[in-house]
Amino acid sequence: VGAGRRVHDMYVPVLAANPNIVVAGVWNRGAEKANLLGDAFGYNRFFSPDDLAQNCDALVIAVNSSALTELTMRCLEFKKPILVETPVWTKDVVARAAALGVSLAIAEQTPYLPSEQIKMMLLEQHAELFGKPHTVVNDNRTFEYHGFAQLRRYIGYGRQPVDVCGMSHSSPMTAFKDGNGVEQRGHIENWDNGQVRFDDGSVAVYNFSSLYNRCPYRKPRSLRIYTDRATISNDDNEFQVRVGFDDASSKEVVVHPTLDLSGKARSIDAYFKHGRKLCTWTAATKHLTDQQEALKVIVDNFAEHVVTQGATKLLYDASQGWTDFNLLMAIRASSQ
Repeated sequence: VGAGRRVHDMYVPVLAANPNIVVAGVWNRGAEKANLLGDAFGYNRFFSPDDLAQNCDALVIAVNSSALTELTMRCLEFKKPILVETPVWTKDVVARAAALGVSLAIAEQTPYLPSEQIKMMLLEQHAELFGKPHTVVNDNRTFEYHGFAQLRRYIGYGRQPVDVCGMSHSSPMTAFKDGNGVEQRGHIENWDNGQVRFDDGSVAVYNFSSLYNRCPYRKPRSLRIYTDRATISNDDNEFQVRVGFDDASSKEVVVHPTLDLSGKARSIDAYFKHGRKLCTWTAATKHLTDQQEALKVIVDNFAEHVVTQGATKLLYDASQGWTDFNLLMAIRASSQ
């Protein structure tokens, strides 16, 4: 459902990379876009979501955010598994999916980027070395609910938030040139700063400004994980990792990505400096970008969930999506 840029750029190559998935067809409110997509990739075109749903095992909804809730609520009535884009704007979507017994996966890819995968490999495969995260920080690295999805993955999606404290404020910025070299003047920078405490005592810290990623003097930025014995920090594929030992010594862990000419991560190795290798993340394919690799994790999990009739648990479902969106709203409500 949908035939815009997101479908062209992300879903077409990711769906094609899974040999167990056959695209039954496409429907879009604007027939012209559906025809362009169908002609380009050989997809069947349907004249309504109802016709499409009758000819498939599961649905993917990739439309703009203004139409997302309406089309999701409509498609839930077909009672077929759905993978839908972010965000989850309303709890009504979660409640309706639960009432109908429909599996509703959310295409929240940011926690499954290659840089995130290697960090989780360190935490999960070497828990005795790295310990359990107790404080996780998004320092202007990832915006809004995507940032919360990343932070909560470190802590564990099973942990429940119990307290939120937040502040929001705005201030003017001096002139700057953005990433395209275009001079920007007269901007107001909007900040959200918040802390979330979970039922196991762990804390997520969220700091983000509306212009941080566009402004060259707003550096550095990072995602950080703190445990009782280690610190893991990164901005994209630039890492700083250090782990401590009971004898009061500490060691640097090198996290080294191998990139292709386009900047895509082909593999990421983690090893002690001048010491043993800890783990390696390897790209699933040669032709997908880092963002597509991350979406592939979600799509492959969704496909397996459909094939096993729910026996394979969804990595990130509607209730998780609502939690992350709601945490952002809670910070702003706390500020008021």
